[in-house]
Amino acid sequence: VPMEQGAFVSYSHADTEAVRELVAIISRELNFPVWYDNNLHGGDHYFSIIAERILKYEYFIFVVSPHSVCSEFCTMELEFAKSEKRKILAVWLEDFMPPPRIRMVISHTHYIRIFALSPAGLREELRQSLLTDQLSSDVIPTQQTVSDRILEGYKYFLRAEEKKKIQYLLQLESQGKYGACYEPDAAVLLGLAYELGIHTEKDP
Repeated sequence: VPMEQGAFVSYSHADTEAVRELVAIISRELNFPVWYDNNLHGGDHYFSIIAERILKYEYFIFVVSPHSVCSEFCTMELEFAKSEKRKILAVWLEDFMPPPRIRMVISHTHYIRIFALSPAGLREELRQSLLTDQLSSDVIPTQQTVSDRILEGYKYFLRAEEKKKIQYLLQLESQGKYGACYEPDAAVLLGLAYELGIHTEKDP
């Protein structure tokens, strides 16, 4: 079945109010087709309908919140959308660190941080993301350099000092100077760098 232009919205029902506002902007102000499960009832074939809608639309919007990242339903929807190569847009309601299972899927996706945007800024970010075809279903190539990836650190919610420390540790590692890399804090940061696919400039 060919995909249609439009977006499926995955969210926790605890965030319904914020999601309704988001959907209103996308559907009314951008005139972009969007679907979320506000009309589903207990007797509906819930999982069949959800899977059908994810497959129907080109875009998958994952509303990232402390509620959604703890929802097994939301996680399954996200992983299904990723496996079906949908264009994933992660819309963050607040700034926090989600669990590794979620980070692993969305670390290379496009982010919109609602909490840091004005209403006009949010509309423009959504317009750029959904109407200019900038999103890709492919992950960012891991060949990007540490400067490309670290300096784009806004996508990964790393503090400035953490970004600098990761860059420093990767440089030490590339030079064969492993001593500092085995310190507990350093090992955690390096593990995060590997998880995100961050490499040094000397990597092939």
